[in-house]
Amino acid sequence: MTTTLAQQRAAFALEQLRGLNLKADDMKSLATLLKGLPATILLNGFGQTLAYLLAKGAEKESKTKTERTEKDYQDAFRLITQWLRERRLITHQEPGGILHELAQMYQPRYLQAQEEALALLEWAKRFAAAGLGVREVTP
Repeated sequence: MTTTLAQQRAAFALEQLRGLNLKADDMKSLATLLKGLPATILLNGFGQTLAYLLAKGAEKESKTKTERTEKDYQDAFRLITQWLRERRLITHQEPGGILHELAQMYQPRYLQAQEEALALLEWAKRFAAAGLGVREVTP
């Protein structure tokens, strides 16, 4: 049976969220970040948003109830870039190489990568908001 690209995105997003094995509170924090990423991409640019995620993921600050951990930013960066690698829109593995590759891309390919990221985030933010992939707590 053939699956559509939208189905592939959905399956990938769900698989990646489940693979994070997050507690409910951590999933809520990630969901909040994912919810805002499409607007951030459209307002600030795709490459700039990935650079922002990378920079925030490298910060070592303590987490309060209203702050996200650096892991949220790392997880969001990884989610997007793994999907782009799977779609063969980027080839680099290391973050610096990914950003350099995006900066050197021809505009049509860059826009295709951005559109794929936005489409993936639609699924990921909905799944995360629904708590899909939350680690089961056993008594």
